[in-house]
Amino acid sequence: MRDPIGWRRLRVAGLAAVALLWATAASAQIGYMGSVYFVRIGESDEDRTDVTYLFNSFDIQTGRVRTSVSIPFLVQQSRWVDPEFGPFETPWQSGFADPSVRVDVDVWRNWRRDQSLRASGSVKIPVASVEEGYSSGEVDVAVGVSYSVFRGRNSVLADVTYWMLGDPPDFDYRNVPAFYVGYARVLDRSYRWSGIVSVSGAPSVIPGLDPPAQMSIAVLRVFGPGAALGISFDIGLTGGASEFALGSTWRFAF
Repeated sequence: MRDPIGWRRLRVAGLAAVALLWATAASAQIGYMGSVYFVRIGESDEDRTDVTYLFNSFDIQTGRVRTSVSIPFLVQQSRWVDPEFGPFETPWQSGFADPSVRVDVDVWRNWRRDQSLRASGSVKIPVASVEEGYSSGEVDVAVGVSYSVFRGRNSVLADVTYWMLGDPPDFDYRNVPAFYVGYARVLDRSYRWSGIVSVSGAPSVIPGLDPPAQMSIAVLRVFGPGAALGISFDIGLTGGASEFALGSTWRFAF
């Protein structure tokens, strides 16, 4: 049995942390960021769920405050084997998941030592279909803090986000912290290409299930202020995470 809610929250936190590392240094005031990735959850072809996520986010910077709105869309299919009735397969289904609003605030920045501290808060708005599995029907709230430091070609980002999950009628989810630590290195002299290695994890939101944890390897190409394209590959480290995920994230400024 998997922990899909915990895993999805963990994955969103990881994407947000990578985006913070590269996108928020842009001088442009308005930007768009999108991402698409394929995720496989399950240990065999007869017991797995395939999901393709598409995120579209718009953000605006006002002084030290960045506000963003994200609208996710997903396509998914599941297979499993019932001990009594045999194999089952659901048809492919697609729909919009719950949108979210996020606010990031630059709390402290040391330009001489290339260090920064950022606080964040986000709210997931339950407007998607509960019957089709795109929403829990409840409001989720998250608060977090991110620290980044740059040293020449090397940089490190650490992020901790505390999720307060709304409880649907049939479940009692635990509120949990999600952790992210990433290391990046510039790969060329023009500072256009970078490689990123990160690890993220969280306690399980359902007691008794494996906590989700994953490792990610990514390559990023910067095209200019506020414009970048990244490709990532994730590997699940525990039974509570996906088996693997392959995706791409892009951003450009208006």
